[in-house]
Amino acid sequence: AYQTSQDCKRLIKDYQTRIEILEKNCAVLMKNANRQEDYSRRYNLKKTGVKEQKDEDIAQRVQTLFKDDLGIRTNIDIEKVHRLGKFSNFNLKEPRNVIIRFNNMRDRDLVWSKKSSLKGKPYVIHEDFSRETEYGRRQLYPYAKAARQAGAQSSLKGDVLYINKRPY
Repeated sequence: AYQTSQDCKRLIKDYQTRIEILEKNCAVLMKNANRQEDYSRRYNLKKTGVKEQKDEDIAQRVQTLFKDDLGIRTNIDIEKVHRLGKFSNFNLKEPRNVIIRFNNMRDRDLVWSKKSSLKGKPYVIHEDFSRETEYGRRQLYPYAKAARQAGAQSSLKGDVLYINKRPY
C-alpha cells in the first residue's frame, strides 16, 4: 500500500547509510587489491627509452644493456621481458617501455642499485607499480623534491612519502 512521507524519508536514510557502508568497504577492497598488485610486481623493473627495432630479441638486448651500460658482468636471471602496448611504426620514434621480470630479488636489486650509472644515457630504470600507485607517486613527487631542496631527506616508498624518515 501507500507509504507516508515519514516512511519514505526513513527508507531513504537507511539506503544512504547502506551506500556509505558499501562505499567504505569498496575503498578498503580497492586499496587491498592495489597493494596485492604492487606486491606481485616487486620482481619487476621498467626500462624506458630503449629504441625499438623490428623483429628484435628484447631479452638479449636487455642483457647486453646490463653488461655494457650497468657494468654487470654476471648473467642476470630474467624470467620474462616484453614491451608494453601494441607495436606500430609510431613506436620506432617513441619507444614503448620494457618490463623486466627477474627470477630472484638478488638480481633485481643488483640492477636497481646500478641505475645511477645510466645518467646521461637515453634510458632510465624505474620500479614497476600499479596505475594507482604511480598516480599517487606523481602527486607526491613535487613535495619530495621541495623537501630535498629545503635540505631535508626525502624518499618515496610505494605510494608513501618519507621526509626525514617520517611518513606523510
